[in-house]
Order: sequence, then structure tokens, then C-alpha cells
Amino acid sequence: MQRILPAFALLALLSIPAHAQCGNAAISPIAGNYSICGQILKKTSAGWTISANYYIKLCPLTGFGQCRTGRAGVCDTTYPYTCYGYRYNFPGFLTNADSNAWHNVYLWSDNDQWGSDQTPVARVYIGDASFGFENGIFYALPRPLPPAGIYPSNNVRANSAFTLEWDSGMTPDRTSPNWHVTYDVWYKYWYWDASEPANYTLAAAGMPCNPLPNGHCSTTESNMPDGSYRWYVKAHLDVSSDVVAELQPAIMSADSSQTPSSFTIGFNGRLPGCCR
Repeated sequence: MQRILPAFALLALLSIPAHAQCGNAAISPIAGNYSICGQILKKTSAGWTISANYYIKLCPLTGFGQCRTGRAGVCDTTYPYTCYGYRYNFPGFLTNADSNAWHNVYLWSDNDQWGSDQTPVARVYIGDASFGFENGIFYALPRPLPPAGIYPSNNVRANSAFTLEWDSGMTPDRTSPNWHVTYDVWYKYWYWDASEPANYTLAAAGMPCNPLPNGHCSTTESNMPDGSYRWYVKAHLDVSSDVVAELQPAIMSADSSQTPSSFTIGFNGRLPGCCR
């Protein structure tokens, strides 16, 4: 039997059937086809629901195997050809190099902005890879939405003291008392007549939301020097309560680095001493 560490907090090994036929009854019970098959479900704050065309990636912890990725979605081969986005069935997915090794399991959907290809949520042991496994049920865990900058942004001219505001990135289905979210603020600063730096600098790490009455997260800034600024926020959602100890800490992250916010302080359109 193959063994799997589930994505929810049961500190025990579950069994899934080996000798994977994955719906192909023509395969001999003593000859596999390197298949894996099963279901990908999605966990929200309200419970479990089916997913739609999520990716699954298996990466070996030891040995000579390589990470392998597939996308769920199986359709019936007879009328009315119903499709099931939460099912996966990959004949020939494994090779002999994947045998006798533990594999971390990653689940994600960029369409749903759920899960991660960097943070594993389950672990499965593969003995003879030619037999793979079947009926492997895995659970995708939430990640934050990119926390968009709210203020200051859009090239506003701010005072040297202000309240930095950003969207939490946490919708109701991502919010649970068991999932704790923190934020990092990254920024660039350059004087008016200087060049913009190539890299961002970490201003603060691991901050709570500090919600304002409008629901935005916040932190206060003071004594900021004159010049130009660009900034973004990175959110980290700790979902360790839903994975086994071997995979903790399990942190799902998202950031707004692709849409940073910009502002200036003190700049009125003319450099000091210029063109008066």
C-alpha cells in the first residue's frame, strides 16, 4: 500500500490503493502503468468544496526523481461527456526514478488565486512507481489575494507623517481563527534628482493588519524624508493548523509587487534651488 500524509491536521498515515489502474480495468493487477489519480478538493473557512482544474505537483524528497506537474480535469468518454474539474488521472505520470521515496504534494490555481506551487500541503510515499497510486484525495489550502496599496498611492504628494493603508487580501472564505495573517512592507526611496534604486528594501516584517474603521490594514509613518517612494505589501497566511507537523510551518504568500504604489513627499514640481 502507498501511504499519504493528508493536508488536514490528522497526525497519522492514511492508506491509498497501490497497483494504480485509475479506471483502466485492462491493466493487469500485477503490472502498473505509472499512474496517479484521485481528487483535489478546496478548503475554505466554511469547509470543503470541489475545485476546478487545479494543478498538482509531486516533488521527491530523496532519490533521483524530478518534480512532476499535472492539471486536474477528467471527462467521461461516453455521452453526455460530463467533465469533472476536481478529478485528476495521469497515466505514465511517474518513472522508476520516483520509486521508494517520499514526495511533497503541492496544489494551486492561479485562476482562483488559491494554494501554492511553493508550499506543500501533503506528503505521499511511493514504493514501486510503476504502480503509482489511485484514489489520492488532496486538499488545497487558501492563500491571500495580493494586498493592494491604498494610501499613499497614485503619485499623491503626502506629508512626512501619515497612515499607510493597504487592502488585507483576505476575503471571507480565506478568513479563519486558525489561519493567521501577517504583512511585510517593502519600499524604494530616492531623492528627487537621484535614480530609482533597482531593489526594494524591507521596511517592516510580520505586522498584524491593524484594521482601520474602513477595513483597510494600516501602520503609521513619521519623519519621512522628502523624495520619491514606491512600495508594496506582501501577505503571509499561516495554514499550519491544516497540515501535519512534518510540513510545518506552512505559509501561503501573495504580494502586490506587480502593481506597486508610488508617492512623493515635499516635492512640488521644482527641485530645491532650481528655476525660481
